[in-house]
Amino acid sequence: MNNLTTDSIAIDANVFMHLMDARVKDEYIRVLFRRLFNDKIMLLIDDKGKIFGEYYKHLKPLLKKDECHLDSRLLAYWLLPDNHKTVPINMTGELMTAITRIIPSRKGQDRFYAYVALHEGRVLVTNDKKDILSKRTELLRIRVHPRLPKGAKILSSQQAHDRL
Repeated sequence: MNNLTTDSIAIDANVFMHLMDARVKDEYIRVLFRRLFNDKIMLLIDDKGKIFGEYYKHLKPLLKKDECHLDSRLLAYWLLPDNHKTVPINMTGELMTAITRIIPSRKGQDRFYAYVALHEGRVLVTNDKKDILSKRTELLRIRVHPRLPKGAKILSSQQAHDRL
């Protein structure tokens, strides 16, 4: 098993887009996804459909371009519902309220990535420097409920790879 997570992880669509970008020659991103795939890690999504909606909008067209390529098969694995763990979102609860104060309203999907990771005490992998990584400390300080699991982390794809 990897040192990143044991069962589930939140992954921003921009990380999958990094994987599928033919101009990107970073092998570490492929190593990261292969390892998560081999360990059968589930993808955290929200019950409101915001995360999957973003995946569908940005990633589904990438699959049609090259369905036989290994990277396409890795991406396709996480688009299958059997590989998702759905997290219920309380839009008016303390956790979402705290996240909303940190992440601007124009970045609604980013709030949902943060929510599922914090709610489940899991890792969020993102390459969004402006709206998430730059606010990592603030987000990880949110402690609105004593029963929220500890252990949440917010990492770039390179940082996630380095922790495998």
